[in-house]
Amino acid sequence: MEKDLTKGSVLQNILYFSLPYLFAYFLQTLYGMADLFIVGQFEGVASTTAVSIGSQVMHMLTVMIVGLAMGTTVCIGRAVGAGDRRQAAAVTGNTVTLFLGLSLVLTAALLACVRPIVAVMSTPAEAAEGTAHYLTICFLGIPCITAYNILSAIFRGLGDSRSPLAFIAVACAANIALDYLFIGAWGLGPAGAALGTTLSQVLSVVAALAAMLALQVFDLSGTLAQKRDWFAEPALRTAAPAPTEEEMTLLEDCDAFYTLEVCTDRGLAVALGRAGLATNISLLARGDDSALAAGIETVRAALEAGESAPLGDGVAFYTTDEAFADAASAASGL
Repeated sequence: MEKDLTKGSVLQNILYFSLPYLFAYFLQTLYGMADLFIVGQFEGVASTTAVSIGSQVMHMLTVMIVGLAMGTTVCIGRAVGAGDRRQAAAVTGNTVTLFLGLSLVLTAALLACVRPIVAVMSTPAEAAEGTAHYLTICFLGIPCITAYNILSAIFRGLGDSRSPLAFIAVACAANIALDYLFIGAWGLGPAGAALGTTLSQVLSVVAALAAMLALQVFDLSGTLAQKRDWFAEPALRTAAPAPTEEEMTLLEDCDAFYTLEVCTDRGLAVALGRAGLATNISLLARGDDSALAAGIETVRAALEAGESAPLGDGVAFYTTDEAFADAASAASGL
């Protein structure tokens, strides 16, 4: 359901947008935690370590995709705020086609680099095969991960951050059920965890597409026929810096894995499994700033495209950076 972010209190709009985004981030992080918890119930240390390492790699890739997709949210929010549905459709068409091509190239490149990635992650010998299987299946699902995040970015650009939360909630529940089936009942180990994650991502994409068609967000045939502007794509330029901070944090986590290998003479698989679980838990604490930043940038883009919007009682939000800072300070005191 589309929401006009240029009307009403700026603070309320930011919270309305950010809270569902935050919960969706938590659920997305729970993917890796669910895999670790369930594989730990039915498999040994080697399988738990394989899923732990594989989930770190996949979370790093997902953060990159989410950060880049944020540019689509901001650009669509700007177009919707200006009342320019044609521009919103053009951004959508450019983004869908561009990211579809990039996801296919990324999938092919990563599949060719599975073994080197396993080696770079300092994977113990007993977990190497399971990690390779986990990553191979998850890499095959990268187009679905990309599609889900782009479709969610489109909904969020329209001011609707609740629908993506519903999509990821359905996928998370399906992932848990499939993990118990593939790991518990069928004994597929890390490959079963990866298969459950990938199939649940497919389900989230189907749900998002069905909702988009049902709500008639855009005329998809006309949207995809929009003129392409590859090298000047504003969504990609807007999003480029977005994943940097969290990527650096995740790289520090990967470096901790290497440090564990250097400093631990025995019990490495156990140490890595526990480190992976601790890292997934810590990721839950990092979602608030990402969600708030996404909310601020989307609302800001919508308001900058218009003339002004009310902020509380008698306070106006204008389009300049200075006025935004002043209005945000005023909002904090309301």
